[in-house]
Amino acid sequence: MKCPFCGSTRLAPIIFGLPDYTEELVRRVENEEVYLGGCLIMDGYPQYHCFACRQNVGKRPVLRSKRGLEYYRCIVTGIHFRDDGFPQIFMDKKDGHIRLEIRPACTDTEPVCERQPAYERLMSETEWDDLLNLLYTELYLHEWGGFFVSRSFPDGERWELTIKFTEDRERIYRGFGGFPPYWEELKAAFRPFIEERGIC
Repeated sequence: MKCPFCGSTRLAPIIFGLPDYTEELVRRVENEEVYLGGCLIMDGYPQYHCFACRQNVGKRPVLRSKRGLEYYRCIVTGIHFRDDGFPQIFMDKKDGHIRLEIRPACTDTEPVCERQPAYERLMSETEWDDLLNLLYTELYLHEWGGFFVSRSFPDGERWELTIKFTEDRERIYRGFGGFPPYWEELKAAFRPFIEERGIC
């Protein structure tokens, strides 16, 4: 695992509660093998501490809302991913069906709205569930920031990932020359859908 905030692998499990302060525990804390998280244990508490950026990460993929705790995997209704030079992917769950649509990469001269879908099919519940499990339990999407920009190349590659939820809610992640630590893994998650029909 790497930190979804900074990309560091200097992570250690967090120990909550009142531990027994043995010499072994003190040694493990000093060597950054574990991190003491305090006595209070809350629902959805993080599993790891990043010693590089000092963030606690690895929280359960739940959204705190007026309804209480909602699992992201249960409330996602749509996914849209676009990246410069990469085919666009649309996934929508509606009326018991999950529709996959892949369109060619964007160009400056041809607006997306004037294009016909390059490829369209229904997704299985297993494909949908596997993708959501990957996004939220392996890539920690719920812990990403929303905007990534490179100070060196602010006009570089542009990308956007939109996640739609029930009740017309959505979360947008975007970048201009900047990328999240799990960027390559994100693109790899969508690549099989594109390669199944050889769209480039």
